[in-house]
Amino acid sequence: MGEVFVTIVGIPKRFPPDWYGELPPPRECHELAARFALLADEQGWSPLQFREFLDYRTKFHQLYYIAPEGRPYHRACNGGSLVEVEVEGARYCAVYCAKCGLLPSFPPPSFVVPFVNGNGR
Repeated sequence: MGEVFVTIVGIPKRFPPDWYGELPPPRECHELAARFALLADEQGWSPLQFREFLDYRTKFHQLYYIAPEGRPYHRACNGGSLVEVEVEGARYCAVYCAKCGLLPSFPPPSFVVPFVNGNGR
């Protein structure tokens, strides 16, 4: 299959290549807790907020795989590459899969400051 693009408001975005092979398993909650403990401390989250964030991130890692170089992939279709498209007036980007198209919105808890360019994912 050739290159795949999504065009929103006349601006084409190129999808990176899809994942080849089997995706690694999703991260476990305890792995995520260790990874994001410093962020929670820096942001001044309460224990309840940290738990809510961990629940969100656990579900996020069940839906998506973020490769070490930062490229995101969709687990439901076994590795379709993803692109994020900014939506004017929206707090978070729309996410498109090269194989599935527009994916359902999955916003983080309201107290989370939006990540820029996928940082922290």
